[in-house]
Amino acid sequence: MIKIKTLFSLACTLLMLNTSFAQDKNGFGVKAGMNFNKLNIDNFDNNSTSYLDDTKNKTGFHAGIFYNFCSKRNNIVFQPGLNFIQRGTEASYIKKDGYYTDKYDFDMTMNYLEIPLTISYNVAKLNGTGNYFRLFVEPAISFALSGKIDNNNDESKIRFGNDLSNEDQIKPINVSLKFGASVKINSFEPYLGYDLGLNDINNSNSIYQNRGFYIGLSYHFKSIY
Repeated sequence: MIKIKTLFSLACTLLMLNTSFAQDKNGFGVKAGMNFNKLNIDNFDNNSTSYLDDTKNKTGFHAGIFYNFCSKRNNIVFQPGLNFIQRGTEASYIKKDGYYTDKYDFDMTMNYLEIPLTISYNVAKLNGTGNYFRLFVEPAISFALSGKIDNNNDESKIRFGNDLSNEDQIKPINVSLKFGASVKINSFEPYLGYDLGLNDINNSNSIYQNRGFYIGLSYHFKSIY
């Protein structure tokens, strides 16, 4: 809870630094793109009969809507939004049974409803045009919608919750800090970023944190510059 309050306090503080907005340039936009996520796993329960072998990026997608609040100086944009986002991982573990050693693969997919609060800043104007190279930072909180695990072709649903006694596997809230760069070209804005998961989403002793890169394209219905 402290981390969530800290992230939203940061967003509010940055917003207060530039409280005047150009009302005629505020407006909605849409975005969509691809995620390349994997779980950062620590303290995995390795033992003499089984151990984690490897984790790999899993490809997912995201899509959402946002609203631009543009500063009158045209250098800062505050952009709250609502996204659907897929996260997950591909991994493998080794299991030993006497003289035999087998490798098992599992694939985890988690679907979230995400609330991002993006602050972007114009770093440079491109060739004297109205287009800009921009940097952004984006605290976000995500709420789990659904998920599944494919364990060696044996598929099962993920139980989200905070109650181990109820066999809940994954915590329902993910807190992250995103950052990256974009290029605003007329009404379009391609972007590249990194999603840094801050909280442990696992309910057992192992620590799971969502991490990964993402790319996408935004479209602004009203020109923001």
